[in-house]
Amino acid sequence: PRPLAIITRGAIVYGTWLVMEELSDTRSLVELQNDEGDGLSLAMDALGKQVGILIKNRIFHVDLHPGNVLVSNDGRAFIVDFDKARIFTGGEAALRELYLRRWRRAVIKHKLSPVLAEMMSLTLRSYSE
Repeated sequence: PRPLAIITRGAIVYGTWLVMEELSDTRSLVELQNDEGDGLSLAMDALGKQVGILIKNRIFHVDLHPGNVLVSNDGRAFIVDFDKARIFTGGEAALRELYLRRWRRAVIKHKLSPVLAEMMSLTLRSYSE
């Protein structure tokens, strides 16, 4: 989503909020996983591209899980909830592995289909080659 405003309070100890445009006609990946058809596969492909952009820019979204992925009706994937994100100082391969471990752990924790973990693994590995 497009950023609309940024709000910062404080000096030494501060808080920052990023106000984004509202996404309408979206569903979380959790909601989408039970749909029939190619929707989940297309959404995971779109998500893989977005995570690939994060990896290339060395951004680690510490709280990436299927509930923090919104998918629009036209198949675009939006990663939300970046409050714990940070710059990763290691290499791209190490960051990719962190994302894969984090994603698998989230899928297990939330008792989601293991297909989501396998699809993420295949998708991220295909974009890294």
